[in-house]
Amino acid sequence: MANINIYGSNDFTPDGSLYEMVTIAGSGDIRGSLNCMSLKIFGSGDIRGSVRCEGNVEIRGSGDICGRLECGGNYTVAGSGDVSGDVVCAGNIEIHGSGDIGGFVECQNLGIHGSGDISKDCKCSKKAVLAGSGSIGGNLEAYSFELKGSGDVGGSVRAEEVDMSGCGGIKGDVSCENAVISGATFIGGLLNAENITIYLSIFNKKRECTINEIGCARLEVKKARNSNANLVCPVIEGDEVNLINTTSKVVRGKNVRIGPGCAINRVEYSESLDVDESATVGEQVKI
Repeated sequence: MANINIYGSNDFTPDGSLYEMVTIAGSGDIRGSLNCMSLKIFGSGDIRGSVRCEGNVEIRGSGDICGRLECGGNYTVAGSGDVSGDVVCAGNIEIHGSGDIGGFVECQNLGIHGSGDISKDCKCSKKAVLAGSGSIGGNLEAYSFELKGSGDVGGSVRAEEVDMSGCGGIKGDVSCENAVISGATFIGGLLNAENITIYLSIFNKKRECTINEIGCARLEVKKARNSNANLVCPVIEGDEVNLINTTSKVVRGKNVRIGPGCAINRVEYSESLDVDESATVGEQVKI
């Protein structure tokens, strides 16, 4: 197997062979699909076709892959490297900067730090992290998911562990075992989890954590020190529900505590109800 080294503005056309190490340094392009053992792009060189790589793929600069990427190792971007098609990676994907992916993603661990965007669904066997303003346009499936900053998921999320902070959000439903939420985050659908802890805090002067609907076994809403942030959730249902600074139309639960700063239209409970004297509650119904 031959090594391919492209320097300056020289172009190269693959002949279909399997190449050992391919390096692009400068603005030279590869014109056609590429099969290789490893690939490194330094500078602004592009690959005008799909890539199948047995090992690692690194883009450091503004090089693009105009097609699908299949990677047997890790895929790393430091800069603004883009892939126009799907990315199927046996290892990890790390994007630092504005690396975009125009299709579906499959990998072990995903880390987007900056403004990297994934256009379609994403499936991670381990952990997914969106930090900064990165986004996933479709649904996300992972063992654990961390959303930090102003990033967002355009579809739904399914994971064991979900940790959200900042002012980003998830436009669809969230299904998990444990959820920890803080800041001015939002969930556009149903948050369905066994255990949910929400820490009310101000982020970039935004005071509201907004969730369309909550269904859980245990929900506890806590407040950061000296914070007047609040939770807005029209429908809350759980076995053990402990609220502060919450605005809701309906709260249903087995044991319910409505703490200070709450404004609830209707509370339905089956065993116990404790209402703070400073809270506002309309109807109180034992069922």
